[in-house]
Amino acid sequence: MKRLEQAFSLVEVLAALSVLTIGALATTSVWRLADYQAFVTRLDDRAARLLRECYERETFSPTAYKPFDRDGNPAGETLTQGYLYHPWNKASALDSSPRNYADDVPYTISLSPDRTRLVLQYVLNHSGTTEARQVTRAIDFLPGGEEW
Repeated sequence: MKRLEQAFSLVEVLAALSVLTIGALATTSVWRLADYQAFVTRLDDRAARLLRECYERETFSPTAYKPFDRDGNPAGETLTQGYLYHPWNKASALDSSPRNYADDVPYTISLSPDRTRLVLQYVLNHSGTTEARQVTRAIDFLPGGEEW
């Protein structure tokens, strides 16, 4: 009697393994890109909210509480600079430090030279690369037509 034995050869197993590996790498890279895009979208949304708050304080607050002085310089307000992102700080959690959140993605808010725009600039360090981003919103500081 003749027996027919069929089995996979080593080449077929290695080919299947390489296809699965390439598929896993492609899925991981697409996932990372989607995660990065979601992160940047959250940062841009936070930047827009900070600009809106700065606009409202500059437009409607009494002079003592405005973020900018008459010359357009920051008036010592913490709103004009800070951090957009505060990730969990694993190192401080291990040494029982009271500060468990890190400061990441620093930003600054400034007025354009013609004083018609608020400009928020931040630097994003991600995966060893540095990307400078700028969020700009046009504003009108004189809603009623009155002068400074």
